[in-house]
Amino acid sequence: MKKVFCFFMLVVSAVLLNAEKPQYLTTPETDLTTETRHLTASELAALSSREDLRHPGIIEWNDEYEFYQNGMMQKTIALDETTLISIFIDEDTNYTMLRGATIDGSEISYGPIVTIERENLEGIIDITRISDTHFLILYGATIGMSLKYGHLYTASIWPPTKQITLISNWTAPTSYFRHASIQSMSPISAVIVYDGYYNENTYRYDAVASVIGWWVSNYQIYHGAPDIYYSHLFREHPTITKLTETEFVISGLHENSQTGNTFNLAGLCTIDGLDVTPIIGYDFSNDHYGYDIHSVALNESKFVIAYTDQDDEHRGKYRIGELSGSSITWGAIQTFANYTYFNKIEKLTESKVAI
Repeated sequence: MKKVFCFFMLVVSAVLLNAEKPQYLTTPETDLTTETRHLTASELAALSSREDLRHPGIIEWNDEYEFYQNGMMQKTIALDETTLISIFIDEDTNYTMLRGATIDGSEISYGPIVTIERENLEGIIDITRISDTHFLILYGATIGMSLKYGHLYTASIWPPTKQITLISNWTAPTSYFRHASIQSMSPISAVIVYDGYYNENTYRYDAVASVIGWWVSNYQIYHGAPDIYYSHLFREHPTITKLTETEFVISGLHENSQTGNTFNLAGLCTIDGLDVTPIIGYDFSNDHYGYDIHSVALNESKFVIAYTDQDDEHRGKYRIGELSGSSITWGAIQTFANYTYFNKIEKLTESKVAI
């Protein structure tokens, strides 16, 4: 039996990018960089009953498939139009697990589960695509009582059987590894951002950016030296937004390791081979405490950050940033919801995103 559910998906249209206004919205002309409107319950009900109209805020769901009964911290990516990879942590064992799937029309079929038998107590899992059949897996593992290492696998999937194969492993050059994210930059390189000790005498830990590369012939991993992005730690997993194969933006919530003060930064970094050059970032929340941060690139020079503003009753906000050389120019801060958490933003077109 087909089940139909509705949820609110906010579509933000950037007027400065000459976005065409949907005809179902009736909003006055304005000079604001963005304009949004929530549909009322009666409007949603009327739209959902019309077979000839599919509103972007209404999603018609097909059958639901269970891929694991006891997983948490799950993330899924698409390698191509029909192949999916899911990574998650088993709630009982804290092992990191993977499962491949293929899509045929509205049906999903799953392959066998692959388990990495090391406890992941930091909740570090991330995954990024490098080709239609290969991907990178990032996870954290605890060794003993205190040492926490970051591990990276290259892996592949054979779509006909949905079988995942782990190829090679790399361990981060630090004994304390947390708040980590990964983003592929090209078919032969990726960037990892994480907190890790860089001074074993003072035990001061920083957000460190490191680019890793590997040979395409056998997917062996070779990494550059860690480059310090900022001298204070992250409070949550940072977001890495790829702009080009050599430029990316790190967005995150930081905490001063000495004073405990928190602040938000978005900073541009450049890559040359295996070397990262960090350019210290800019405050994007106007000294407010922003968390659950996520960002997406609109093109090679423009991106959007969405976050929850704790200092403004946990309202959901977003802001457009644009590169000008090594500087970032910011648009006005806009509110998209009165209360949010676990924000996620995706690009639809160069002038439209869904939050």
